Amino acid sequence: MRRLSVLLVFVAIISFAFNISYGGRSIKIEEIDFDSTYALLNDYSNFLRVESPSTGAISSFKYIEWKGKFVSFSRNVLVLDEKPVEEVSIEDIFKFFDIPFRKYEKSYRLPDMIISKVVDFRSYIQFDYNGEYKLEISKNGDLLKVYSQGLIYYDDVLFEKGAIIFSKKIDLNFEMEINKLPGRVIIQFFREYNIDNLIVKVFGEKIDSYDSKSFALVFKNSNLNIIFVPNYSPDFDGKDWKIFSISEKIGKVTSKRFKLKIYYLPFVQLPKDLPGIIIFAPKETWNDIKKFVEEEIM
Repeated sequence: MRRLSVLLVFVAIISFAFNISYGGRSIKIEEIDFDSTYALLNDYSNFLRVESPSTGAISSFKYIEWKGKFVSFSRNVLVLDEKPVEEVSIEDIFKFFDIPFRKYEKSYRLPDMIISKVVDFRSYIQFDYNGEYKLEISKNGDLLKVYSQGLIYYDDVLFEKGAIIFSKKIDLNFEMEINKLPGRVIIQFFREYNIDNLIVKVFGEKIDSYDSKSFALVFKNSNLNIIFVPNYSPDFDGKDWKIFSISEKIGKVTSKRFKLKIYYLPFVQLPKDLPGIIIFAPKETWNDIKKFVEEEIM
């Protein structure tokens, strides 16, 4: 059975006033009670895009459950981690729910961005986070630096604006590209693609032979005017990110040039280690598209 931590608050309401800010917003707390605590936890969880707290009542107790922990409100007595105390502060609430904070004279600041994981796959670096994107990424010669542009919590440390969160020496022969996804940032390092073999097929035809310098262009006669780009998959631990990047680059410029809609699909009729795009467009446009793609990649 999962063990739940419990914070029981049985105290008379203590009045005071201070502001709690994060992500460009501010909440004023005048007293620590059920309503103000729930409002804060609910708003901050929505800001972080994590599961919101739930509420309920047991007899005369009103409780809030969040992150596997309970805080219950009544009167006269306070029990914190099985230790009776006379009163509770907002810092007790922060610490109980493992919320990092920065304290000022009459206010508190919570992280704008919480980085849960940084993984270096050599060919790219992946940052997983909750909250608001607050990174500045710069490359100076062979040195990559990632700076904080707000209050960021990572690896048990709070980083103020301007602090260096991550740095790494990189190969000068590689270009850098930043890809922002919901809750994830990927910094990719790549050499400009070197392709000398354009494979042109009609949708349904099998691709039997290709090498590391090949690119597939697959057509289907249609009035949909759509480009399908094979999306990368987390299941491949980043091994298909380079293939996806090349396919996406060509897909985007082709989409813009011929005013085609672009869609990303996890499964398309292409080998996983072969960059390429699939185009649903009228047959009379195929030759112009083929010439354009040839000029872009070769």
